[in-house]
Amino acid sequence: MPRSNPGPFHIDRQEEVIAARFAGTVGIGPPVLYANPQGVMLTRFIEDAKPMSIEAYQADPSSVPRAAHVVARLHQSDLRLTRRFDPFRIIDEYRAECQQRSHDLPVLPSTLEAALEGARAHVTDSSVPLVPSHCDLVPENCLDAGSHMFLIDWEYARMNDPAWDLAYLCVEGAFDMTQEQLLLASYDDAAVTYGRLQVFKLLTCTLNALWGVLQEGTKGQQFFGSWTRERLASALQLTEDPRWTKWVAELK
Repeated sequence: MPRSNPGPFHIDRQEEVIAARFAGTVGIGPPVLYANPQGVMLTRFIEDAKPMSIEAYQADPSSVPRAAHVVARLHQSDLRLTRRFDPFRIIDEYRAECQQRSHDLPVLPSTLEAALEGARAHVTDSSVPLVPSHCDLVPENCLDAGSHMFLIDWEYARMNDPAWDLAYLCVEGAFDMTQEQLLLASYDDAAVTYGRLQVFKLLTCTLNALWGVLQEGTKGQQFFGSWTRERLASALQLTEDPRWTKWVAELK
């Protein structure tokens, strides 16, 4: 069932259905039995599948390659979506709305703003092609059936840089360096280097921190406040890494 208020992100229900039906057809998502333009969707129940969590990824190291393989299947598929996920445009929109609410006071620390602008030029000029992407790989949107994973909740599916899905999974799954390296090795595409993953982790953390600010006043305000501070702290930690300039410079 669709949320009554999906938040500031614009959801294209038609594109969501296209992505969900495709995923069900190729076996990377549950088969869709019914969907309407209002966002109501019915899928088949997947026996023995469990939603992932930070703890589940930590407890079962083999789950990381399964996640990488299902993402790779999506990225390498012939699915073509009409809309593009542009993290910089979304960050700009979120920042502008946050500034309006704060009466034009600065929203992000200056060091983070500088890192964003440095990354923007390199990512914009990147030759890495966009791929069909899920764009919201929180652990709960990955269902682990033991032998392989399924992806659910295709609301934000768009064409995107291949590093976004992997970075989002690393951030929201709280992956450590060992898990990140295993994810990249299992994904097995030279286009997504360790440095590129870190740059997109910063974009993910920044976008989500701004989104969290925009949730103020909701029932989950206390949760979002803590979650927002964590994402902002993670973004700042990346800017302070001595390798940051090298990671950005190596983007192709």
